[in-house]
This record gives sequence, C-alpha cells and structure tokens, in this order.
Amino acid sequence: MSDKSKGMFQGLMGVLLFSLILPITKYIIEYFNPIFIGLGRSVVVVAGIIDNLKLIVENKKTTVFIPILS
Repeated sequence: MSDKSKGMFQGLMGVLLFSLILPITKYIIEYFNPIFIGLGRSVVVVAGIIDNLKLIVENKKTTVFIPILS
C-alpha cells in the first residue's frame, strides 16, 4: 500500500470515527455520568494538543494532501 493510500485510509477512518462521536454520546449518556463522558472526551482533546505541541517542538514538517492538485 502506498503512502498516499495509507494517508487517505487514515483520513477516512478519522472522519468516520469523528462522525460517530455525537450518536455514541447520545446513546451512552443513559448509562454513564455525563461528567465522566465529558472528561473522557476532553482527554482526547488534550492528547491531540500534546501531539501537536510535540510536532512543533521537534520541528516536524507535515504534508497536506490535496487530491485536486495531484
């Protein structure tokens, strides 16, 4: 599998999983404390922020794939 295909697959999976956040939250709120759910979601946000800060500190260049231009 080429790097381009891997990137497209990972992007598709990210969009798919992100689109399930609200329906899953609506379903699961009946069984768990809303504060617990909110804290769990905020942990994911903090992990993303930490990952981005790590990329900035390490001065990593990220590439943006624009299918129209390739």
